[in-house]
Amino acid sequence: MVYFCGWGPGCERFHDIVDEIIVGDEVVGRNRFKPPTTHDAVMTTWHDDDTLEQALDFFATCAVPSDGNIEHSDYRLVVCIGHPEWAAVATRLLKAAPFLV
Repeated sequence: MVYFCGWGPGCERFHDIVDEIIVGDEVVGRNRFKPPTTHDAVMTTWHDDDTLEQALDFFATCAVPSDGNIEHSDYRLVVCIGHPEWAAVATRLLKAAPFLV
């Protein structure tokens, strides 16, 4: 993972958990999320004040990994748990972003 965006109920808490895992991983020396250079980092954001559409637009257009992580960012993943209507919106909007297909 080179970029994490959270949206929905509890997204700030989930974002904080992701940050804790990344930092904890580094502290104990596992380095599962170690960036290629000291100038790179795994970016994380949460979007609790945005609509789903706004969060997906950010994800599709602004969630760009740092230069050293670009090589490891061939895939994007959207997870919608328990809300098929959110999945339908995400599928529709992200299909409209041809550079993501």
